[in-house]
Formats: sequence, structure tokens, C-alpha cells
Amino acid sequence: MKKLTVVLLSVMICLMGVSLIFAQETKVYPNLAEYEKLTGKTIERFNEAPMLETKVAEGILPPVEERLPEDPSVLEPLEEIGQYGGRLVYVPPGRLRDVRNHGLFMRSPDGAKILPDIAKGYEYSEDYKTLTIYLRMRGED
Repeated sequence: MKKLTVVLLSVMICLMGVSLIFAQETKVYPNLAEYEKLTGKTIERFNEAPMLETKVAEGILPPVEERLPEDPSVLEPLEEIGQYGGRLVYVPPGRLRDVRNHGLFMRSPDGAKILPDIAKGYEYSEDYKTLTIYLRMRGED
């Protein structure tokens, strides 16, 4: 029985390692200028969420360009940009919390890296006794 357990654990560990090899990496750029510099691409306009278009038209909300922070972070989608509407069929346990909440930092989808979210960066003092976190302004603030 012990040999079977050891073999099964070994196979599981190997499969986990293989899955990490094929995991896609989310590319996160700290701001628009950095994205344009590193990719050579430009973002000329931002899309308004369809459910907010009427509020913008009525003057309840300012246009999306005015709601964005001065230095928004840029995330490249893993596969494609999503479409509004439809039905959410399944959310893995714990991931629904990620949809609702933002923290100073977030983990990459593969869990390997810590990426900026509300914070745009951080630095330690030379003696590593002080941590300075730089916050980006957000449209909701």
C-alpha cells in the first residue's frame, strides 16, 4: 500500500510540473507608456461597457476616458478579449472573490508571479526595513 501511495504521489507531482510548463503567462504592463514602448502597439481608444453607455449619455457618469486613472495598467488577455453578455456557467472556488475584490497586488493566473493591481509598484529601502508602495489613482476613488 505504501508503494502504491508513493507511486501515485510521484505521478501527481510530475503531472503538476508538466502543467506548469504549458501554462500561459499573463503579460502585465505597469502603465500605457510602458506597454507602447515594449510592444510597439498603441491603444488609441478605450471601450465603454454597454451597460454603462446609457448612464454616460444621460450625464450620470463621465466618459470612460475621464474615469480611467492617469496611468492605467495594461493586461494582455490570455486568449481573447471577452464579450459582454451571456451566462457564467462555472467559476472555480475562490475565483469569484477575485472578480469582486482588488488588492494592492495580484497573482498571475499560474500563481508564479506577483503583479501590480491597485499598487503600480513598490520598493524597499536599502536596509530592507521600509517598504514603499506606490498607488495608482483609480476611477472609482
